[in-house]
Amino acid sequence: MEWIDVSLPVNKRYPPWPGHIPFALSYHTKIEDGAEANNTYFQMSSHFCTHIDAPKHIIPDGETIETIPLSLLIGPCRVYELNCKKAIGISDIINLDFHQVKRVIFKTSNSQRIHDTEFHKDYIGIDTSAAHFLVKKGIKVLGTDYYSVALLSEAAEVHRILLGAKCILLEGLDLSKVKEGDYLLVAL
Repeated sequence: MEWIDVSLPVNKRYPPWPGHIPFALSYHTKIEDGAEANNTYFQMSSHFCTHIDAPKHIIPDGETIETIPLSLLIGPCRVYELNCKKAIGISDIINLDFHQVKRVIFKTSNSQRIHDTEFHKDYIGIDTSAAHFLVKKGIKVLGTDYYSVALLSEAAEVHRILLGAKCILLEGLDLSKVKEGDYLLVAL
């Protein structure tokens, strides 16, 4: 079986979400300075690089990340490659086959920019019409190839719709080497 790692490496090369603290890694102790071990500490936003949004992210009494069943984050997944120019709207996904699919990942032209060192505010994300549609289809895990599944201008509302329906979000996926099709998803 071939494995494709779709996570971005955590390092300072990648941009933080606008307004969030940038990633930083520092040494507490170093062997080269006479310590017995190298010990590091780091700071970063929970919205840095590849990450999972649990309902608690935007739903006050929502589930937290450690309560999400692993069985939800491991299983069959379908990747759709979309040709959207500005947003993923209902018209872009209404004719896709979601029969017996509960884990969906959308690949867009964002995959060509996911390794850029600057944050692109004009990334392609899901709009509210698509969010409502996906909830009606029973999607339980949704991923995209930029730092938010939601269109920037509708981010809070799209997150409320999806996370309010207990749809877990996978954000910041590196899909540059992934083709449309069916996969086994392991999102730990």
